[in-house]
Amino acid sequence: MNTVNRALLIARPRAPFIDWVAAQAKMSADEARVELGDARPTYLIPPYTPENDLDTMLEELCDEIFTCELKRWVEDEARWPEERSLAAFKRWFDVDLHPTVVDLGVDDIDVKTECGDIGS
Repeated sequence: MNTVNRALLIARPRAPFIDWVAAQAKMSADEARVELGDARPTYLIPPYTPENDLDTMLEELCDEIFTCELKRWVEDEARWPEERSLAAFKRWFDVDLHPTVVDLGVDDIDVKTECGDIGS
C-alpha cells in the first residue's frame, strides 16, 4: 500500500452545467441529470497543503478541468461557454477534495496525456 503524492478532486455538476448539457444534448435537465449519473471523472491534482489551498489550486486547474468536463459532451469548442473563469467554475461545479490518495493497486498506473474518453 502506497500513499500517492497527489490529492483527489471530483467536480460535481451544478445547475448551470446540467442545463448546458441538456441544451447541447437536446434533453430536459432531469434527463441530463440521469445521463450525468453519479460516476464522475476523478482528477489527481497536486498535493493539498495549507500553503496550497483549494482556491489557489482551482485558479490554476479550473480551465483544464472545465475543458475535460465540456469535452465529454461537445468536442466543438465554439459551442462551449466563453467564460471559464474560477468564478464560472464555482457556479457550474461543486468540488469534493480528498487530500490523501492511497494506491492499493498492484499494477503500474497507465497514464494518458489528455482527458481522453473519460465516460460518465
